[in-house]
Amino acid sequence: MKSVEYGQYEGTEWASDAGEVSYQKSGSDLVVKMPVFSCVRVETNSELPKPTYYETEDLVEAGNVTVSNGLQINNHSENGAHGGRWTEIKNAPVGAKVTFEIMVPENLSAAQIATGYKSNTPGRATVQLSVNGKNHGTPLDMTGEYGYRISEAGPIVELKPGQKNTLTYTVTKAGHVCLDYINFIKRDSMPDALEGKILIDEDFRMRKIPFGFSKRSICLRRRITYYRRHGKLHNICKKL
Repeated sequence: MKSVEYGQYEGTEWASDAGEVSYQKSGSDLVVKMPVFSCVRVETNSELPKPTYYETEDLVEAGNVTVSNGLQINNHSENGAHGGRWTEIKNAPVGAKVTFEIMVPENLSAAQIATGYKSNTPGRATVQLSVNGKNHGTPLDMTGEYGYRISEAGPIVELKPGQKNTLTYTVTKAGHVCLDYINFIKRDSMPDALEGKILIDEDFRMRKIPFGFSKRSICLRRRITYYRRHGKLHNICKKL
């Protein structure tokens, strides 16, 4: 851990406040004691891990995909797509499956997974991703304003490092399945301040959140509470 300090963001710049933060680190847990309506920034010595991208069109060309129901799978070139290409399965009925086999690196044992896709309306499918036979995250509805998008990253999932892992998209609403890439965000070597719990000394759930902040919880290995300001997750604050 590099620093734990009081302060606030003024635009995009962090402004430190006076006072020493009372905290205790035990293993991967960080226990913080702080006054009501105050904010604390925890700075680590290492950066957040970078994502690993798998282009669906490359997986198709390598023969690492199977499609059920006799459906055809095709790659297309287009500006705006990640890597300049994307993958399409037209008119997929409910229950159809698109399964990719991905050899993950030896050092990738756990990750959050997000899917890059091409949205449009109408005619797009809704799919449920499963990883090694277990559902991962919530269904992805590809209907929306025309463009290339990425789904929210699901919860952390354990992978089989150094082996083939199966990722299956099962159609829950019929339509075109339009995939761009699969994004693995490594989570087995998180910075020490983010591995465990951020614990607050008192319970202030009945109090109002200060103007300009909104609360959002993200599940990593354990629950961590962040606060969002100016559209970015900057401060780890009192749970109000």
